[in-house]
Amino acid sequence: MTTISSLLSDAVQAILIKGEPGCGKTTFVLELLRAAGGGVYISTRVSREKLFGQIPGVKELIISDEKGKNPDGSVEMGDMRLATPGDVLRQMMEGGRKPVKEVIVLDSWDGIAKEVSNVERLKIEKTLLVVAESRNKKLVFLSEEPDETTISYLVDAIVTLTKELHDGAVVRTIEMEKLRGGPILRPKALFTLAGGRFREFEAGPPYPASFEKKADFRPIPHSEHAYSSGMKAFDVGSAGGWKKGSVDLLEFGENLNSAVHYGIYNIVFCNFILNGGCALKVPGGGGKYTEIAQLATLILPAESVSKNMAVGVFEKYDDPWFFSLSSVSIEDCFKQLWAKMADLKGKTNRPLIMMIGLDTLESLFGERELLYYISRTCQLVRRNADLLTLTCGNSSKLGSQLKDLCDFHAKFEIIDDSLTVHSINPPGPIVQLYYDYARGFPYPMLTPVL
Repeated sequence: MTTISSLLSDAVQAILIKGEPGCGKTTFVLELLRAAGGGVYISTRVSREKLFGQIPGVKELIISDEKGKNPDGSVEMGDMRLATPGDVLRQMMEGGRKPVKEVIVLDSWDGIAKEVSNVERLKIEKTLLVVAESRNKKLVFLSEEPDETTISYLVDAIVTLTKELHDGAVVRTIEMEKLRGGPILRPKALFTLAGGRFREFEAGPPYPASFEKKADFRPIPHSEHAYSSGMKAFDVGSAGGWKKGSVDLLEFGENLNSAVHYGIYNIVFCNFILNGGCALKVPGGGGKYTEIAQLATLILPAESVSKNMAVGVFEKYDDPWFFSLSSVSIEDCFKQLWAKMADLKGKTNRPLIMMIGLDTLESLFGERELLYYISRTCQLVRRNADLLTLTCGNSSKLGSQLKDLCDFHAKFEIIDDSLTVHSINPPGPIVQLYYDYARGFPYPMLTPVL
């Protein structure tokens, strides 16, 4: 259940929305009004014209016909910038009772209430709530006061919106602090204002035990200078994909299993193969290695996967796409890796995408030697105009040394129960990652947190 659906419950009569200026309170309450099927928006801050200019899409919501009445599903806006608390109360008392509970937003209540004493304010607030209940109205108070106020003790629900910087990128959080008439199942959640609309990120659906293929994957061709990811949204946000010959670093936050990227790179691997390329992966631990090829078979025939994809492991597997790497000699390990790279590329020198997990290698070999062999591998990739992605946990020492050598550095982490990806170099917004399973295979959905 989302925050908005909880607030629209019949058990909730009065709501307090708190947050500092610019955190998204007005956009949130307009989304609340949209979900409620309309209502009344009373502004003590800005005029109708300024509101239209500040929030995209609000003009279509706040409309009225020639007779001054609002059609069903729209929002009536009242300009009360010069009003007193008594004026608001009188307007409430003049409104009749409606068969469906009407939502009335006071934005912001602070601007009016501060004009009277605390005793008088409390009296007016109590009266407002009684009148609202008698006339079947749901009152929503917007406030920029962070501390507890008189209205905090009277309302049925309190929601706080925050905006802060996280590693240089904006993070927006919504927190349910109080809710009468029901449990608070998810106290905090990440949200975005992308496109001028409020959207709360819900917890992702459970990973299905089995898949049923329902749609074919359509590859995106590479350009002359860049490799497509196979995901249009990613390509658009990264100037067409990855520059040929680039080396990237993916970092995983604390207690985050590195297998969370399997769904994304399954699309990338399959797009490479369908464009005449090949894929190689040395897992970094934290996931079922068999899942790497099994995900690919949801898009490609098993024969194509075994012919065009290889997974390097330090244990013995019978599946055709696995090949062995030495766990006792770093020289032998990388000779085997380079030989497999050459074998996959073949005489035509077809493009290769490779992913190497640093964590397992760090547990087997010395840091200095490993840095040398990884650096040589990077040189091979750049010379052949291939693509290499290195992955590591947040405690990896080698990962820290490689950050400055990579063309792209991103971090996966959980923020308020949402899986996110943050482009650190070059700097970019935090993006929420959600897997859609409707196609019969996990497809990444990326939404910027703005």
